[in-house]
Amino acid sequence: MPDKTRILLSDTNILDALLKADLVGILDVLVKTLGVELCMIDRVFDELAAEWGEATAALPTVAVLRTVDNLFLEAEINAVCARRRALSETDAAQLCLAKARGMTLWTNDGPLYDAAREDGLEAMRLFGPVIERVALGALPPSLAYRLLGSERANNPWFSDTAAAAVEAVLKDAERRAVTH
Repeated sequence: MPDKTRILLSDTNILDALLKADLVGILDVLVKTLGVELCMIDRVFDELAAEWGEATAALPTVAVLRTVDNLFLEAEINAVCARRRALSETDAAQLCLAKARGMTLWTNDGPLYDAAREDGLEAMRLFGPVIERVALGALPPSLAYRLLGSERANNPWFSDTAAAAVEAVLKDAERRAVTH
């Protein structure tokens, strides 16, 4: 993983997945082993808090950032919305904020992930940092498999093909962790 000081949790679906699997503690492991600050924008936090209520209090490692802190960024968000119709205003705000602050996007949203990559931003999916921590021996494989099982059960967009791909990478990460 490249040296980054901040990772933007760009979707409620990342945290929603961790909350549904009762694995919010993974964030603490990732923060300690990655040495980064996990952030989310206020709109995403508000959406998550509305759905999960008190459970969001279990997110001490996540900093909440203001979506728009200057007029330039607001104009850029509007321009991205106009140019990329597949992105919601919140997704456009996340893309613009990540670009303006040099952050990595952590997302499961396909159009946002693609837009970030097209714009030269580093982006990763839900299992990216999880698998990496398993490979380094910093995260027990059982937690990663628990998260995978929860995604299979709770995420209707998480296909069998995607699950099989994650499982294959997890098994490879486990093998590498054992041999090192």
